[in-house]
Amino acid sequence: WEIEAKDYKKVKIPTFKYILPSPFTVQDSKNIIQNADNTGGTNWGSGLLMALNANPKPDVIFFMTDGNRSDEMGWIDVVTAENKRKLPMTAIYTSAMQQPDAARELDTLEKRNNGRFTVVMGEGKVIKGEDFFNMK
Repeated sequence: WEIEAKDYKKVKIPTFKYILPSPFTVQDSKNIIQNADNTGGTNWGSGLLMALNANPKPDVIFFMTDGNRSDEMGWIDVVTAENKRKLPMTAIYTSAMQQPDAARELDTLEKRNNGRFTVVMGEGKVIKGEDFFNMK
């Protein structure tokens, strides 16, 4: 499901049902991910809007991306507005995986949505957002 931030009100957000974790559902999810024809790129808005419109609305969303700056494309304002539309707000925790190009944008997204930002470095070390910015 791909949309642009400027068009999000013109489309119907797909719905889904929560599933309970079990060995079968975890393996099924792994298979779906491994067999996905993913050409790369993360459309920030698609997944975040879908999650925010779940029933019930989640308390927390964990959003991981490779951290490319080109991915944001106007979604911070849209996602934050959608999150505020139905209170209480969902906390959105963000993580950049190895390429923290979009660190400022992910930090802004988490701050506007009561979350936390981290960077996962290549060797697997996790750095808190404030520590990452102090390293610069």
